[in-house]
Amino acid sequence: MALSKITNGGVTGISIDSSGRVTMPSQPMFRATGPHPSAVTNQNYTSVTKLTFWDNEIFDVGGNFDSSTDYDFTAPVTGYYQINANVTVRDLVGGFVKMYLYKNGSAYTGAFSENESEGTEDRYTLYLNEVVQLDATDTVDIRMESTSDTSLDFVANLSSFSGFLIG
Repeated sequence: MALSKITNGGVTGISIDSSGRVTMPSQPMFRATGPHPSAVTNQNYTSVTKLTFWDNEIFDVGGNFDSSTDYDFTAPVTGYYQINANVTVRDLVGGFVKMYLYKNGSAYTGAFSENESEGTEDRYTLYLNEVVQLDATDTVDIRMESTSDTSLDFVANLSSFSGFLIG
């Protein structure tokens, strides 16, 4: 049972229970995965390409993630956000595969993950975790690139894109 609540216009912004636990039910956050079944096959990502299979929203507090058109998150308020992504690829045929975080249409410096393979790898997962300062209306999305494989296969339902406001 909440001991203390801070409300504005009838909406509870912060609750503190008798043990001192703080909850913020309107805190912006999202998590999306690819479709199930997971076949997203033969994708030519030899140039940096936005991932557009994040159509399975697990949650989207505040409705700031676009899972049908742009596949990006738009910050509702200025602050620091934890942004995470993991992408699983199948049958990688040599070369590099890279995953990037983009902010407002440009690569976010230093936020990428890569794998190099000299042969065929059955399955490989790239991970990206970054704290990003966003102003209200800034957007972030995830993009991929492969230096040699023109037919990337994704295990989309095992891939995810998520984020939340830290403060």
